Amino acid sequence: MVPPPASHGASAMQAFNDGTGQNGRRVKIDYSQSAAGTGSRNGRNQNDGTRDIGNTPSPVVLLRGLDPISTLDIISEALKSSAGTTGQGAVGMKRIILIRDNFTAMGIGLAFVEFIDTESASQTLAATMSRELHPEGFRISNRPVATSFASPSSFQPLAPHSLRDGACIMGSTAMGGVEGVFAKYWDDNTTVVEMAFQVAESATKKDSTSTPMEKRKKKKPKDDDAMVVVDINEFMASAIIPETKVSTALPANLKPLTLSINKTGTQIKPAGAPDGPVLF
Repeated sequence: MVPPPASHGASAMQAFNDGTGQNGRRVKIDYSQSAAGTGSRNGRNQNDGTRDIGNTPSPVVLLRGLDPISTLDIISEALKSSAGTTGQGAVGMKRIILIRDNFTAMGIGLAFVEFIDTESASQTLAATMSRELHPEGFRISNRPVATSFASPSSFQPLAPHSLRDGACIMGSTAMGGVEGVFAKYWDDNTTVVEMAFQVAESATKKDSTSTPMEKRKKKKPKDDDAMVVVDINEFMASAIIPETKVSTALPANLKPLTLSINKTGTQIKPAGAPDGPVLF
């Protein structure tokens, strides 16, 4: 037994010599807590992703049970092949967000996969849960991975004037709830890495966002609305009314009249008419 150091005083040395210092009790020191603090996991991962499981369909799929050394490329390839050899998996995938330990920089077994809509996420989720496609369960890096919809509260919008850290991403309607505002993962002891993909917008979403005016413009013009080409010269020529010629010749039956004035009255007699007064 090692005696106490001299700094403990003479009383400690006397108790050691008398054998009364421990009074028959044993002292156990627990060295299991890391000097790095409670945030270090060291095989004791308290965040297993249970809190991130969603109970309603959403455009985000949660992956749990990943290998700590799994990379974004490995996860991406596994999702793209999730529909089997004859199909195309992970259609509509926008980005993958891998959660890592802030102290060890290794994955904690969680990843979020955001899709363009809930329908695309549901198709991928159904493929990963299919026993026909994956008889032994969906696996990444030869490890079984649990899939589910993600909770919308896993990422929260970053407060104004707050400092961004490694756990922040650019938020969206599905992740954080606000488009274009940074969102942060709820676990302060983690950091995130992200991989984005170029994906075309779904046809359903395009039709729903089109305005009535745009839909009318897309309609095929009717025959009645077809353009008619008209020669302006021919049109002007047909619109001019021909000039009507007015004859100045007197009718053949009109003959000169003879006017005779006397005391009894005024007589008007056509030329060649019989004699006799015509009084007025």
